[in-house]
Order: sequence, then C-alpha cells, then structure tokens
Amino acid sequence: MTAKKSSTTVAKDVKKVQELKKELAYAEAIINTVREPLLVLYPGLQIRTASKSFYKIFKVERKDTEGKLIFELGNGQWNIPLLKTLLNKILKSKTVFSDFEVEHHFEHIGHKVMLLNARKLDVGNRNDPMILLAIEDITEKKSLNESVETERKTILENIPSALIIIDKKREISYCNKKAEIILGKKTKGLKAPNWQN
Repeated sequence: MTAKKSSTTVAKDVKKVQELKKELAYAEAIINTVREPLLVLYPGLQIRTASKSFYKIFKVERKDTEGKLIFELGNGQWNIPLLKTLLNKILKSKTVFSDFEVEHHFEHIGHKVMLLNARKLDVGNRNDPMILLAIEDITEKKSLNESVETERKTILENIPSALIIIDKKREISYCNKKAEIILGKKTKGLKAPNWQN
C-alpha cells in the first residue's frame, strides 16, 4: 500500500512540474512577444529573464545579463538609490510603481530617457516573489514635447499684444513680456484679479 501511495504522490508531483513548465513557457512567450524591454527579477534583484527586446534595444548578451544584479548591468546605469528603494518596497508589500523616469548615458546606446513600471509577481505557492520590470524609451517623445513647448513659448512671446493665460485654479499660468510691462510685475502663479465685475 505504501508503494502505491508513493507512486501516486510521484505522479502528482510530475504532473505539477509539467504544469509549471507549461506556465513558464507561456509566460516567457508573452515576455518575448512584447515590444517593450522587460526584465523578470528574482527576490534578490538578480535578473532571472530578459526579453528579446531588452537584448536588442540595450545591445547586451544573455551571458552578461541573466543572474546579475540589475545594479551591476553595463556601466552601473541602473545603480540608482531610489530605484533600489522602489524595488525593495515592491517585494515587502503588494505595491507597484509606475512612470519612474531614468535619464542616463547607457553604455551601448547613448543618452536616453527611460520610463520604468514594475509589479510583484507571485508565482504559485512560492515564498520568493519576483518582479516584472517594464522599460519604455521616451527619449524622442520627451524631446518632441520640449521642442513643442519651446515653439509654443516663442509664438506666445511674439504675439503683438499683451497675453495672459489663466488656469482652472484662477492662477496666472502664463504672461508674456508685453503683459508684464503693462501690469508692472512678474505674474506667474499669482491669483488672477476678478475681472468679471
């Protein structure tokens, strides 16, 4: 009877392992399909897996990435105290973080602005949750936004008359130089006068 029980237990264990392998293959397929670079981190913040897009975008090899602490990658580009704090906080509680901006000169790709999002991954019954870290390159988007803002300010400053923009809080959010000359002072952030009377 004992031999029968142990063979049943072994069969159940084998089935669990097969199910875990299928789940792992499924998860890795998703990770490698997403266009954003993704990292899966062990609880000690070593890299368990990196997506194909991570290797392609950051121009690094698997052998130089997997098993390494995230903070040791490249030229220490991820060795950011606040990032360490945020990642450790995720492990200790069920938190996530979104839109953490990293601006850095990356070893193989130059100066970039990256947006990081992370969340805790609880894998089955294990007591060692992992972290999924998504990385988005927003360098061009940020540069475009800055040039649009610069162009907007140039246009507003060159309007031939005084211009004041008031926000929803009734504060003056923009005032061109002609308006400041008329009002006789810098006005940004001041409460707008009550002109409705």
